[in-house]
Amino acid sequence: MASHNKTFLHFQGIPVALVSWLLLPSAGLLLLTTGNESLFLYLNDGLNRLIGPSFWAFITNFGDGFFLFPLAMLLAWKRPDRQLDILLAGILAAICLKITKGLIAADRPVALLGQSITNVTGPVLKRHSLPSGHSGTVFLFAGLSMIWLRNNTVLIVVMLAGLVALSRIAVGAHWPADILLGAWIGLVCTALGVTFRRSLRCGGLQYRLAYMLPGLVTAVVLPHYNNGFRDFGGVLLCQYMLAIIALLVVIGEIAAIYRRGDQCHSVEEGYAG
Repeated sequence: MASHNKTFLHFQGIPVALVSWLLLPSAGLLLLTTGNESLFLYLNDGLNRLIGPSFWAFITNFGDGFFLFPLAMLLAWKRPDRQLDILLAGILAAICLKITKGLIAADRPVALLGQSITNVTGPVLKRHSLPSGHSGTVFLFAGLSMIWLRNNTVLIVVMLAGLVALSRIAVGAHWPADILLGAWIGLVCTALGVTFRRSLRCGGLQYRLAYMLPGLVTAVVLPHYNNGFRDFGGVLLCQYMLAIIALLVVIGEIAAIYRRGDQCHSVEEGYAG
């Protein structure tokens, strides 16, 4: 069982400050030099040659909140403490990513380099590049996993999150600096959200219902959702499967509330791996 004393300052023993010192200077260095463009061109071409556009078109969807939320719901099954972690960290990350994108309004690769140079898979996006919302979302999920799960499982989740972040370069949607800054925002918002949740004395019925609402919305919207990758192999089937998962989890949570009643869950509730 993971330690109850694991605070927002650490992910699996890795300080948030260290994560910040690694990600932020790297993003800044890329933004202030030609390295951002050079690395993008190298990865955008190399990743597509290595695996192929169809793979990246599929995996990039797991940085989309509609795709990722049902998976987060599985990890938070019958765990009001984790459910509130998702709710608080998710709201905070959504606000930070939206505000940052709006303030910076940076051009995306295809807007500066053109489609003749950029390998674009899926929708052609030209504005609001920095930071990457997909990277922020998937690393929020990875950050929660680092707090909730055991080391071996966490390693797999972090590697998959890295692939999703790289997919944003492969499909031509983001610069390398975008995904680094997005990942940092996702991790920091996770840390702050979990810390705030632990200051609460009770995770009552109102919080659980607030958590289930986006799950229900996901179950209804996802089968009809089109983010520009819907027609790629396996994506539509994945949308239906994730919608079913979200619906089943919501039904299960409602049943659990009905059986047990509105219970107050202490912030000291353990994070069993």
